[in-house]
Amino acid sequence: MSVNTLRSSKTYFHWLSIVSALWLFCGWVMAEQVGAEGSTVKVIPAIAQYNIGSHLQYIEDPHQTLTLDDFVGNHQQPMRWNSSKDEIPNFGYTQATYWFHFSLLGADAGNRSWLLTLSYSLLDQVTVYFVENERVIRSYQTGDIYAFNSRPIEHRNFLFPVPGAHAGPLDVYFRIKTEGTLELPLTLWEERFFWEEEQNVLLLKGVYFGIIFIMVIYNLFIYFSVRESSYLYYVCYAGFLILFQTGIDGVAFQLLWPGNPVFHGMGFVIFSAFTLTFLCLFSNSFLKLPKHNPRLSNLLLLGALSTTMAGVFAVFLPYAYSTRLVFALSLPICLGFFLSLIPHRRHRRRA
Repeated sequence: MSVNTLRSSKTYFHWLSIVSALWLFCGWVMAEQVGAEGSTVKVIPAIAQYNIGSHLQYIEDPHQTLTLDDFVGNHQQPMRWNSSKDEIPNFGYTQATYWFHFSLLGADAGNRSWLLTLSYSLLDQVTVYFVENERVIRSYQTGDIYAFNSRPIEHRNFLFPVPGAHAGPLDVYFRIKTEGTLELPLTLWEERFFWEEEQNVLLLKGVYFGIIFIMVIYNLFIYFSVRESSYLYYVCYAGFLILFQTGIDGVAFQLLWPGNPVFHGMGFVIFSAFTLTFLCLFSNSFLKLPKHNPRLSNLLLLGALSTTMAGVFAVFLPYAYSTRLVFALSLPICLGFFLSLIPHRRHRRRA
C-alpha cells in the first residue's frame, strides 16, 4: 500500500513539474508580447499629450559601434531590447551611447500636427530617425555641442516635428551620447496644445527669474548703502544662481550665446561652481559663523576655496570630470549650509 502511495506521489509531482514548466513558458511568451505592445504608443483623438518614457525600449552601446542599419533594413542584427519602466529614464553619468526605440500608431489620423519634446537641454548628441516600412523618412541631428540653430525648432528644449501623411506605424529611434547625466524626459504633444501650455510655462519662469533679479538689484543697493559684505555675497550668489538655472533650462544657450556651444558646456560648470562658492561665503558672513562656530566657518571657507578651484579647473578639464567634481563638492557644502542654520537658530533663541 505504501509502495502505491509512493508511486502516485511521484506521478503527481511529475505532472506538477510539467504543468509548472508550461505555465512559466506561457508567462514568458505573454511577457514578450506585452513588452512588444508596450513599445507602441497609440494616439487617441481625445488625448493631446503622451509620456513616452515607459514605452521606450533601449540598448546600451558601450563601444559606440551600432548604427541605424543594425536595427533597420536588410542588414539589421537580432537585438535584445530592454524595456523602460520609468516615465523619465535616467542612466546617471555614463560614457556609453544609448539607443532608444518606440512606435507611433495613429499619429497621422485627422488634421493634427505632433511634436516630440525632449525636455533636458544638456544632452551632447541627439540623433532622431523616423522610420516607415524599414525606410528613413526623416532624421535630425542636434545636441548642446552644436550651435543652437542646428535644432529643427529653435527652442530651449529639443523639439522634433513628427512627419505626417504616413501609413501604418511609425518607428522612432533615438541615439543619445552625452558626457553628463543621461536622462530622457520624452513627451509627444499635439503641436497646438504644446504652444498653448508653453505660454503658461514662460509666464511662470518669467515671474521666478524676475523675482530673483529684483532681489539682486535690491541687495546691490543695500550693499552700496551699508557696505556690508554679506549683501555683496548674496548678490553674487543670486546672480550665478540665475546663470546656473538658465543654463540647465537651456534659456542661456538660446538667448545669450547660441553660437558658442563650447562656452555653453563650460559655463554651466563654472556657474554651478561659483554659485556654491558664494553660498558658502554668504552663509559664513550673514550667520557670523567665525564668531559663533569657528570650526564650521573654516569648513565653509574650505568649501568656497574648493569650488572656486573647481570653477577654474572647468576651463581645462573635460566636461565629464568637471561636472563630477562640482557635484561631489556640492554634497558636503549643502550639508554644511544646513548645519550652519542650527547654531544660528540657537543663538536667536538665547537672544
